[in-house]
Amino acid sequence: MSIEIANIKKSFGRTQVLNDISLDIPS
Repeated sequence: MSIEIANIKKSFGRTQVLNDISLDIPS
């Protein structure tokens, strides 16, 4: 279960970074 939680956190972390970059490009 620890591995699954770690993978979920990594996935959310990556999407947050991608979203931040996407928001930075238009501005």
